[in-house]
Amino acid sequence: MAASAGEQSFLFDQDLAVDLATAYVKSHFKSRRDHAIPDIDFNNPMVTSIVAKGPRRLVSVSFVAKTSQAGAYVVMEQCASIGLLVAVDEATTDNIAAYRSQLQRATITTNFAIPTICPSQ
Repeated sequence: MAASAGEQSFLFDQDLAVDLATAYVKSHFKSRRDHAIPDIDFNNPMVTSIVAKGPRRLVSVSFVAKTSQAGAYVVMEQCASIGLLVAVDEATTDNIAAYRSQLQRATITTNFAIPTICPSQ
């Protein structure tokens, strides 16, 4: 499922974003077994594009657990100068629906407290 937060959108490879996010989450679960969510559904991700303050072009891919409200997500930034998606944050949460709801409220004036990976534009 894809969604766009705010009024602006941008083009990116959604399949690549899902593949990268799946790899990040699986790697995280493998290295941090205490964070693993055993019934995470990698087959039904939610992909959200966000144009945030900066302007930063962010892509969030989130996955929900099949039997709980828990989930995992990866946030990537699309670097305008090179057009690549670069992971800037990934985590698990007890309430993935609340995380997704917050993303839907993001606008061009929203400041995300995650590192800026891309070179200066």
